[in-house]
Amino acid sequence: MATLSAGMRLGPYEVVCAIGAGGMGEVYRARDTRIGREVAVKILPSQYSDQKERLARFEQEARNACLLNHPNIIAVHDVGTQNGSPYLVTELLEGETLRQKLLNGPLSPRKASEYATQIAAGLEAAHHKGIVHRDLKPENIFVTRDGRLKILDFGLAKLTQPDHLSQQELSDAPTAWPDSQPGVILGTIGYISPEQVQGKPADNRSDLFAFGAILYEMLTGKRAFRETTSADTLSAILHKEPPAISQEVQTESPALERIMRRCLEKDPEMRFQSARDLDFALEAISGSFGSQAAVQSASPIKTASHNAWKWIAAMILVAAVAGWGSRILQRNEPAKLMQLDVRAPEDRTINDCPLVSPDGFGVAFTATDKNGKSTLWYRSFDSLNAQELQGTEHASLPFWSADGRYLGFFADGKLRKVALSGGPSQEIADAPDPRGGAWNSQDTIIFAPYPGDGLYRVNSTGGARTPITSLDRTSGESTHRWPSFLPDGVHFVFFCWSQGEKQKTGVYLGSLNAKETRFLFSSDTSAIYASPGYLLFNQENNLMVRPFEADKLQLTGEAIPLLEKAWYNGDMAGRSGDTVSSNGVLTLIPGSILKDFRWFDRNGNFLGSLREPADYQEKPAISPDAKRIALTLSVPPGSNGGSIWLYDTTTSNIFRFTLSLYSNYIPVWSPDGSKILFAYNPNGPYNLYVRDTNGTGSEQLLLKSDNWLLPNDWTAHPEAIVYEEVDPKTKHDLWVLPLSGDRKPQPFLNTPANEAQGQVSPDGNWIAYCSDESGQPEIYVQSFLKKTEGKWQVSVNGGTTPKWRKDGEELFYLTSDGKVMSVEVKSGASFTFGAPKMLFRTPPLVAVPWASAFSDEYEPSPDGQKFLIRTPLSNSEFRSITVIFNWSALLEKKK
Repeated sequence: MATLSAGMRLGPYEVVCAIGAGGMGEVYRARDTRIGREVAVKILPSQYSDQKERLARFEQEARNACLLNHPNIIAVHDVGTQNGSPYLVTELLEGETLRQKLLNGPLSPRKASEYATQIAAGLEAAHHKGIVHRDLKPENIFVTRDGRLKILDFGLAKLTQPDHLSQQELSDAPTAWPDSQPGVILGTIGYISPEQVQGKPADNRSDLFAFGAILYEMLTGKRAFRETTSADTLSAILHKEPPAISQEVQTESPALERIMRRCLEKDPEMRFQSARDLDFALEAISGSFGSQAAVQSASPIKTASHNAWKWIAAMILVAAVAGWGSRILQRNEPAKLMQLDVRAPEDRTINDCPLVSPDGFGVAFTATDKNGKSTLWYRSFDSLNAQELQGTEHASLPFWSADGRYLGFFADGKLRKVALSGGPSQEIADAPDPRGGAWNSQDTIIFAPYPGDGLYRVNSTGGARTPITSLDRTSGESTHRWPSFLPDGVHFVFFCWSQGEKQKTGVYLGSLNAKETRFLFSSDTSAIYASPGYLLFNQENNLMVRPFEADKLQLTGEAIPLLEKAWYNGDMAGRSGDTVSSNGVLTLIPGSILKDFRWFDRNGNFLGSLREPADYQEKPAISPDAKRIALTLSVPPGSNGGSIWLYDTTTSNIFRFTLSLYSNYIPVWSPDGSKILFAYNPNGPYNLYVRDTNGTGSEQLLLKSDNWLLPNDWTAHPEAIVYEEVDPKTKHDLWVLPLSGDRKPQPFLNTPANEAQGQVSPDGNWIAYCSDESGQPEIYVQSFLKKTEGKWQVSVNGGTTPKWRKDGEELFYLTSDGKVMSVEVKSGASFTFGAPKMLFRTPPLVAVPWASAFSDEYEPSPDGQKFLIRTPLSNSEFRSITVIFNWSALLEKKK
């Protein structure tokens, strides 16, 4: 009876029906619900998971099969565990086993030769990785409908040391896989070699003996060693020769018989010494059977380096043992192209773009635990475990030193570094609201400490920072960010947002030796250099590549799309989501940049989506009468610049509210709903603009500054606007613009700490805001009209994004680990409040370095009974990284 029934799920795999069962598990047809692909799932039922031998062999099959990437070996897509039962996901094969085919009688010499050549090619690939199958037989060879042979079932396979590895590589190769005990026979009687019968260690020549037995059976339709009892069969393997083929069938093939006889030699030294030798012999006689167009074997897999396979072997070992689901995907063209997906450490979510090390030996990333703690991690490709780097709490936007010994990162308003070998992190410079950094071989770091400024340089040991680029305000430049060094360590590329000339937003060239910069090409994101001469960048959710000569600092061709659905952090304008090493290892997060606005009740129950997914930006804003919702969208998805749209809650219609070519963000409704305040940057920095909601007239400048101005709230009593000013000296400050009297802006809070997200209570007496004065973001409330009348911290253990209920009797905020918190308040002439209570935990939100108006992800309904939350759709909650070895092979496929 099948353990699983149709419709049941194993992770993302939905069971369709049972296919079969064997000693090592049960096999089901299933569908990968993420991409609609049908797969086969082999599962070890939970009642067997406590049987150590059966479990060990099942796990060994997963490890061995994952190591192999060849058209004549079944492809493994994933491994995992569900309810204590491990499972293995492979390609779904249509056809029959060789055993089933042989039930109809022997094969013609030509067909037997074609099949033999494919089996030999698969064995050669396995032996090249040091894997001996040890249970080769017709039941473990599958013939697809198009005539391709696939070797199955590596449950008894053994990892040996490949002949081509050096002594150093031998010492580094995985050795932790279970092996048989001396004297124990493993395999199927009738196909095991004499040395296996005698309990001696098996090597690749043992598989060649089994191959000979299978070839004999293909030519004759009968087993090479067939006796009445198992004991007699084992004795025949040790002492007898199979009958001549001429005694069994009329059709003869002397050349094939010679190959078969050599494979069946009792002494391993007398057999072919490798599958490669066997394959050569088979190819040499192929002409005697006519054209070999139907032979679908493949040449041995060529790898970029022997070390690359060692790295992948170690990674797959971790995947099987430690539960990081992973896979190697076979590409149809160059075999040297390799890809694997690795999952984040257990109970953690990747919250930013991964970084491959400069030497291509590992990947660094930031990951958040269930309590919202974000730290840096490093995963070496030849190590069994990911390493959490101590002293990196609240880390974001990491980048490598040129020698790969250090990681730079940003945390708590500072630029810091940490050694990969361990030790405490060290402060380098102030970076209140950073937008990326880069580190050259001369220990110079260039970075963007603020979103609305140029780039700065500082020595990696610390000291004063000095500007190296400056914004050209006359042409509408509003930010320089995301720098990346070119090979000479002097020149660099970076992203510039130029709102004056839309076509000049994109990738620019800079130098440590001059402040002049040069426009290279239009782009949605920054770029990185990839050897031997390309710039990689993202454009509308696609990974693009453009030829570039680093020596001449010149583009040499047009951009070519490389990969679709390559996720990047579109919420931090211009941020690319991929990195590449000098030896061709590429890392990225696959998935979509689309998000969904979803309604949840106070218990966290999903009530439905507002509308279809889109590239929604931050800050949904519900109108005072709750009949309209202002949303910010990037159209097309992935493009820089957002526009504000109005969604009608009664008709579900949506129309564009801001019509300019440049970016409009952070909509705030006027108290009567007749106007919307927003941030707009037609000439450089974001300033405050306003427009009537009836659609008449154009946007009007309300307040202008050389610093960024970001709207927070529009109060009725008194009528005033609360906004953030991003000051290079005091960071995010809260200001108030009265809308009566002299209308002169007044600083409300401008301390050395960050103050942001100001929200005035409905009665106008109190203001809630976020500040990091204590060392982490917390929610504070103080008098709005008279700042001297008290101040209270209402959050506990961190908080951002305060929101008042419309009646002023409840205050909501978010914690760093995604909890929606509620605080009961009384906000009349005096202010009192209760203890914070958790309502529910949100879906994963998009991570940003600091809480500001740009990181507003939710909006409560006026009555506080439901919440509209922006939710990313990408990559199963950002839990996996894609690693591509020899990425340039992808480019060859595009030519």
